Amino acid sequence: MRVVGPSGKVWIGEGHDLSPFGAKIRNGHVRLHTLVRLEVDLPGGGPPLAIKALAVRSEPDGVAFTFVDLARAQYHLVRQAVDGLLLHTKLWI
Repeated sequence: MRVVGPSGKVWIGEGHDLSPFGAKIRNGHVRLHTLVRLEVDLPGGGPPLAIKALAVRSEPDGVAFTFVDLARAQYHLVRQAVDGLLLHTKLWI
């Protein structure tokens, strides 16, 4: 995922824990409550989604973001991607 900060500075991070409501991104840090633009490449191709996100938690291994003003179509695209990833993941119960 590409993270574009308010100043336009870009960093590339590894998306982790993606959901229709947010994501955790490794390999970078921003201050809490910073509004950024995430550029997300979803499985299956197509242009990257540009999603506004707010930094809500910062940890040594990355930053957790919640999506802000996510359009309905974007929500459905992210949800389909997450559902598709879960279908290919072995779950231990």
